[in-house]
Amino acid sequence: MSVGGVLGGLFNAIVAPALFNNVVEYPVVLVASVATLPLAAFGRRKAAFALGAMLLVGSWTWMVFSHDPSMSTTFFAALVPVVLAGIFWRPAVLRFGVPVTFVVLWVAVSQHSREVLFEDRGYFGVSTVVHDTQNNVHLLYHGTTNHGGQSQNPKYSRWMVPYHYPGSPIGQAWKSVTARKQNFEVAALGLGSGGLACMAAPGEHVVFYEIDPVVQTLATDPSLFTFLRDCPADIVMGDGRLMVAAEPAGRFGLMVVDVFGSDALPVHLFTREAIEVYAQKMTPDGLIVFHISSRFVDMTPMLAAIADQMGWQWRVQNHVPNPLPGVPLEPTRGFVMAPTVEALGGLATDPRWAAPPARVDVWTDQRADLFSVMTF
Repeated sequence: MSVGGVLGGLFNAIVAPALFNNVVEYPVVLVASVATLPLAAFGRRKAAFALGAMLLVGSWTWMVFSHDPSMSTTFFAALVPVVLAGIFWRPAVLRFGVPVTFVVLWVAVSQHSREVLFEDRGYFGVSTVVHDTQNNVHLLYHGTTNHGGQSQNPKYSRWMVPYHYPGSPIGQAWKSVTARKQNFEVAALGLGSGGLACMAAPGEHVVFYEIDPVVQTLATDPSLFTFLRDCPADIVMGDGRLMVAAEPAGRFGLMVVDVFGSDALPVHLFTREAIEVYAQKMTPDGLIVFHISSRFVDMTPMLAAIADQMGWQWRVQNHVPNPLPGVPLEPTRGFVMAPTVEALGGLATDPRWAAPPARVDVWTDQRADLFSVMTF
């Protein structure tokens, strides 16, 4: 058993990343473990059913990870007669076949309009760029989470859809700084597709901080995204907190923190110590804005508690965009903080930006309570 555990660990840590562009080893091993069960444990008919279920689930899992719409259609066509045959063979199969049919149909429909342009797996996870043919948009996914993309419509090609565009919380925060000052530098923690570079007005310069080489590769490939070709910016590779800490004090007029990865939370970038580092690098009237949209956590109370302890002013906005035909825009949440009310500019009195009470403990490098920010 110990040897098996070691071999399994070596496969998952070394072999699988070299063989696969996606994380398929878990479902593969799960299916393989079912295949090793002896026929005597089931009986012939139950074993045949288990084998069929194993093949269906394995095929469906591979189809989901592959993002290949042709596989969706082919697999669904092959599944229908199997399920129909199962209904007449054993009533219990109906309870299995109907849900699987529904799930596969949903996957087939949802994947139908997407074409995979790029997929690679690195230490920090799987990054995929797909072409949403329905909206004519290139989208970047990290794991299962949409991390923004670019419209192929020239009219909107400088918008980082679906989250960052002129009317989004980050767009509003950026505009408020531009209205007060000129010729400032912007620190952007998290590169993504590089779309934030095109928010800069003349005289403004963006410096990205990115830890994942795969993200740098796809963001600088003009066949995927043209943001960095059209709007040049600097890219500093490494951990954002450490790289920003090395910058001179007072360098930046605006800082954008957009660092969630597949809804994973890099805690060390959200502690009080980390935000104090960011604050040291800001001009006296600088503004820090966080993109905190997430399906699982709400960072608002914790960030507000840190801002209160630091004596900084803060606001939060849950933004719901107006529909725009052909441009996929999604709701997004932004949090801004600044040393004074004056540094918030127009955001301080904008009714879209609120300041609800903070009711959680501050995160530090020694203690962070994830449950305090989880949404259920």
